[in-house]
Amino acid sequence: MTRMKISIVIMCLLIGAGIFSGISVNRSCGRLISGSDEVWELYSSGDKQGAYLRAKELESEWDSFRPEASVMLDNRKLAEIDRLCSRIVYLVEGDSEELHSDLTELCHMAEALRAGERLTVVSVL
Repeated sequence: MTRMKISIVIMCLLIGAGIFSGISVNRSCGRLISGSDEVWELYSSGDKQGAYLRAKELESEWDSFRPEASVMLDNRKLAEIDRLCSRIVYLVEGDSEELHSDLTELCHMAEALRAGERLTVVSVL
């Protein structure tokens, strides 16, 4: 009977950790997606300084989430987003034509990360 109680507690802890990580990743990826949209809107409207400042904020938001995410997620998924986040600031600063494609790629990768961490019955079992 004791083993059963311990097993139930462990299962509840695992489900709780999964819910917490799913909510955290969902929130951070949502901020990443909306931030990249804001960078593009500012850049395309001609406000290069505003786009640069928002890109710096976006990078710092990701850098603050990254240590927490590396505990919960596979680092290979995070490495590509790291590369894109750090590159966007320089693309805005350099007035590069690749900015839109990198922002779009960042949105798609964040959405894939968000979808991969969504808690479902299949992912629990």
